[in-house]
Amino acid sequence: MSTILSVKNLSVKIANDIILDNINFDVQKQDFIIFTGPNGGGKSTICNLISSLTNLKCSGKVEITKGMKLTHAPQKLNPPKSLPISVRDFFEYSGGVQDIEPCVNKFFTISDLLDKKLDSLSGGQLQKINLCNAIRQSSDLIILDEPDQNLDFESQESLYKILIELKRIKKTVIVVSHDIHRLSKDFNDTKVFCINKTIHCGDSIKQVHDQHCIVHD
Repeated sequence: MSTILSVKNLSVKIANDIILDNINFDVQKQDFIIFTGPNGGGKSTICNLISSLTNLKCSGKVEITKGMKLTHAPQKLNPPKSLPISVRDFFEYSGGVQDIEPCVNKFFTISDLLDKKLDSLSGGQLQKINLCNAIRQSSDLIILDEPDQNLDFESQESLYKILIELKRIKKTVIVVSHDIHRLSKDFNDTKVFCINKTIHCGDSIKQVHDQHCIVHD
C-alpha cells in the first residue's frame, strides 16, 4: 500500500501547556484508523492540523500526497447565521449530492432535508449533513471526528453500518471515537491509536485494551 499521509514529530505547545508531543504515524491507502483516548488528549487537534482547520502553530511536519482530496467532518458543524444557504447548496461546495457515498444514502435519510436552510436544522439533522458532506466517493481520506455526536440511538446504529461499509469498500478513513467497545465488535483488525498528548499505544483494539490505555471520561 502507498503512504498518502505522513505525520512526523508533530508537537503543539501553548504557553507552558503541551497539547501534542512528538506525534508520529503514517496513513496508507485503504487504512481504517481509530483515534481514541481522553478528552483534551489532542485527537481533534491532530485532525484539524491534518485538515488545515486551525491556526495553531506547530513543529514537525504533516505531509499529504499531492493532489489528494481530504474531507473532514468536525465534531460540530456551526453554519453562520449570516449565510442562510440550503443543504443542497452546502453539498455543492464539496462536490455535490451525487458525490456522496451510496452507503450514506442507504442508511441515512437526507432527501427531505436538501431544500431546508442549513441553519434551520436540529442538532441531529445537522450532524447527519456534516457526515454526509465528508463521506464522499471522490475523497482520498475521510476524517470523522466523534461522528456519533448528537445522533440518537437509531442514527448511531446507522452510522456504524456506514463505517462497516466504508471499511468493506476500502476507503481510507480516520475516526475519532470514545466508543471503543462498540467499535470492537466490527473493527478488531483495524489500527487504533490511543492518544493523550502523545501516542501511548496502537496497532489494534486488543493492544489498547491489554495496555490499559482506554481512559473513560
